Amino acid sequence: MTKMFSGRSKPACAATWLLPLLLLTLPGTTHAQFNYTNSNGAITITGYTGSGGAVTIPGAINGLPVTRLGISVFNGCSNLTSITIPNSVTNLGEWTFAVCTSLTNATIPSSITSIGCAVFYQCTSLTNITIPSSVTSIGELAFADCSRLTRITIPASITRIEDRAFSVCTSLTGVYFQGNAPRVGLDVFYFTTDATVYHLPGTTGWGSTFGWRPTMLWNQ
Repeated sequence: MTKMFSGRSKPACAATWLLPLLLLTLPGTTHAQFNYTNSNGAITITGYTGSGGAVTIPGAINGLPVTRLGISVFNGCSNLTSITIPNSVTNLGEWTFAVCTSLTNATIPSSITSIGCAVFYQCTSLTNITIPSSVTSIGELAFADCSRLTRITIPASITRIEDRAFSVCTSLTGVYFQGNAPRVGLDVFYFTTDATVYHLPGTTGWGSTFGWRPTMLWNQ
């Protein structure tokens, strides 16, 4: 972690790193391999008790919609290889899949509007991720230390990318933006030294660099 912050203070959400899988201890109910709570008829999954592999989040439990994955639900689940999230889910908690070092593929549904802080932090096997056009913001450290991620497409819906969102993505060579340049925080591509930012002709807000990385026209 030290190299990532370069002497700056850690983001506010980093405090949850001190409490990995804390929500497993909260009172709730168990369904198959998930712990959950029910709030006003909506289910929040608070913990995972399975053995990993390819995991599908249920769209409903006991007839009630699963709408949220809580903080750190899969944090440190080193045997998780892929995750499928249903369209009922509208919110991903901070550090949801952090340090899932065997996770290679994740499906983000079109019901998600933001990718929060450190959701995929240090998913060092992640090679494929599709961000739907419903997403408008990417949070701090969201994909930081995803060292096998080589390419990512940013939909035109994205208007904000927070601090260090793609930092230390050492294999990332192409970041492809489908819309105008979004607002960016500090050190978005910190230690991501081989990345080139591609943007479409006719889009606005681009200079010779973006987030300190060189830019090029993306001729599809």
